[in-house]
Amino acid sequence: MVILDSIEQMNAIAEQCEYFSPEYKNMSNSKEVIDKGINCTMCLHYDNGKCGIKDEILTSMDQT
Repeated sequence: MVILDSIEQMNAIAEQCEYFSPEYKNMSNSKEVIDKGINCTMCLHYDNGKCGIKDEILTSMDQT
């Protein structure tokens, strides 16, 4: 069973991740990023939902 992170979680994780690296050059100027912000799927390190960093960040985030 695969558990998918919500887009809200992926936004919050990407915002806090010191290793976030945009997959494409000039991505930060794209309409999608300007409108919705960054998320894990936009990161060079995100590989089909697998990222050791995101789990560590999610665990350390305040879940209240």
